[in-house]
This record gives sequence, structure tokens and C-alpha cells, in this order.
Amino acid sequence: MSNNYEDKNPAERFAEFLRLKNKLDAFNEKNQSELADRVFAQMCEAIREKGWNIYMKDPDAQRIMLMMKAGGCCVCVELNLHKPSSTLVYELTFKGLGCLDPEKVPELAGTLVSINAEIRFGAFQYQEKTGEISLRYTQLYQGFATDVFLEVIDHLVTTAAMNYRRIARSLGVAVKPSADILGAIREMFERKDSDEDSLLDALLNDDDDEDDDASMPFSAFLPSFLPDDDDDDDEDITDDED
Repeated sequence: MSNNYEDKNPAERFAEFLRLKNKLDAFNEKNQSELADRVFAQMCEAIREKGWNIYMKDPDAQRIMLMMKAGGCCVCVELNLHKPSSTLVYELTFKGLGCLDPEKVPELAGTLVSINAEIRFGAFQYQEKTGEISLRYTQLYQGFATDVFLEVIDHLVTTAAMNYRRIARSLGVAVKPSADILGAIREMFERKDSDEDSLLDALLNDDDDEDDDASMPFSAFLPSFLPDDDDDDDEDITDDED
């Protein structure tokens, strides 16, 4: 067999291609585990530096769980590295909000489809077997950057909180006006004489239901839209000013 690639016949060239491809695949597979380990360590360090509490960490499965609250809702944030696809999966599940009633599923499904058409990235999904409602987003972890990682968590938790009341209403679940993030944001825009930073701080640090294990992850992601509410819900949306 000739050592000169140009002198090889098509069969020999193809065999050489397969040899090089297998060698490259073996190299990538060998380094994939090391890359995932580095990314997992960077994720843990970024979370610690941010001051968020890790609820559960499984280094073997490369899985992290956080518990966070925002605007009256509590979400479980699960971060999972998937080696075969080199992806980082973010999944936020509402704590205490689900649906196991078949009669409520059609309205819930319609609400989730409408929301998914409006949000910028990620998608809400419903697990029929467990009744869980979650927000899921996936990205490649090659070229992992901690600032992007933290911003994605910020934005996803904000998206979940912004749509919590809308999803809960489709299930017939009452939401306290004082815990309504949409109402708080709407009040911030309506009160022209108020300091925006102080209102935002009050919004993100709601003390109605204190939970030492829950962390407040975000600082300044405001929605690009506000869903239209029925006239009957106006009293539930905006708190009366003192």
C-alpha cells in the first residue's frame, strides 16, 4: 500500500479516512470526560461565588439542584451535563404547582403553548405521568463561560416567575396579590415618582414567605411583554397604594 495519499486508489483513501476518523473519535471520547469534569467544577465554583445554596450535588452524574424563589413562586433548578451530546440542560420545575387532573390538561396545554410562542428561549413542558410543569433549556457546554451560565439561570428563573400566575390561573390555583410578580412590575411602571431600584429590590426580595433555603438569583431582567389580563383580575394584579 502506497504511503502517498494522492497515489492511493479510492478504496485505500476511504480506508485511510476511516482510520483517521476512528482515531479522532477515540481522542474526543477520551477528552470528553475531562472536559465535562472541568465544566462541572466551574459551574459549582460560579454558584458558590454567587452565594446561591446548592440543594443537591452529584459529581458522578454531574448534576446540580438549586431551590430558588421569585415573586411568590418557588422553583427547583436542575443543571445536568449530558456527555454524549456535549450539552448542559437547565430544567426549572415549579415547586407545589402541578396537574394530575385530566380535565384541566387541555387548558393548561393551551396556556403553555401560548407562553412558549412568546418567550425568547427555552420552553415550558408538562409531564403527564408526574404532573410536573417545568421550563427547559439546552446549550452546548464547549466553550463554557461562567458569566453566560449565570445569566441563563437568571433569565430562566425570571421567565418562570413571570409566567407563574398565568399557569396557576389555568389550573384554578389562587395566587396572593402580594406575591404576584406581574402586579409588582406593573406597579413599578405606573408609579412614576418612585425610585426604580428600590421597587425592583422589593420585588426580588419578597418577605411574605421567608425561606432560608431559597435563593434569589436575579437582578434586572424585565419582560419584553406583559400578558393581557381580564378586567375581572385587575384588583388581583395591582395592589392599592397607601
